[in-house]
Amino acid sequence: MSPQSLSRLLTLFILTAALGNINAAEMLSLPTPPRGIQTLGVEVSEIHQDYKRYGLDEAALAEHVAQQLKKAGFKIVPVEEIGDSPDTALLRVKLDLVRSYLGYSYALSVKLIQKIQLAGLHGPLTPVSTWSTGGNGFLRSGTLPRLQNYIADAVKEFIRATKEANH
Repeated sequence: MSPQSLSRLLTLFILTAALGNINAAEMLSLPTPPRGIQTLGVEVSEIHQDYKRYGLDEAALAEHVAQQLKKAGFKIVPVEEIGDSPDTALLRVKLDLVRSYLGYSYALSVKLIQKIQLAGLHGPLTPVSTWSTGGNGFLRSGTLPRLQNYIADAVKEFIRATKEANH
């Protein structure tokens, strides 16, 4: 790769991070499947109330995700109880929707955020995204409820990755 191409790539990366498209936890993201996770908090990003008519309500989606995880054997705790425990992780579901004339663009991400000591045995715990999946696309308003299935599929992928990593 030429120095000029490398410079452009670095500039693009810095601009993306500065604009908020990549956060610090994502930059520290580890590509390995989650190991040893038994206890989770579930967080669903705020979804505008206009989308409730399509079944996209953050409380209902969080409950559905929690039920999937409980069925798979995970212990679910309220997000407020996670604290600084390295044994309890957060599964964050983020759904962004942008309305246009023809329908809706969406971006979905599901991330596992764990607390990891990056500075030795006595270093502070740092929240790090250790696993993620997601997708994006375009849906017409009549097909917007499909996003519930996309979220469920992403959670199934997390469950599958966790079980494979722990067996």
